[in-house]
Amino acid sequence: MVPPLELIPEHSILSESEAKKVMAKFSIPAKKFPKILDTDPQAKLLGAKPGNMIAISRKDPSGGKYTYYRIVVKG
Repeated sequence: MVPPLELIPEHSILSESEAKKVMAKFSIPAKKFPKILDTDPQAKLLGAKPGNMIAISRKDPSGGKYTYYRIVVKG
């Protein structure tokens, strides 16, 4: 059974320049970011390739929004 769409947070692939800005902001290299497999259903849906950075935007119950970043790796 597929979960309702509202249960899946928004995923998007960052451009190379956006990914570099994120790495600079946190002062860490890509290999230190959490990983997401290229076989993950959301990564496959986006057409993500190993090396891409994915931004995952989650809503907080208090009304805020948080963005998490993952590096795509071979699954």
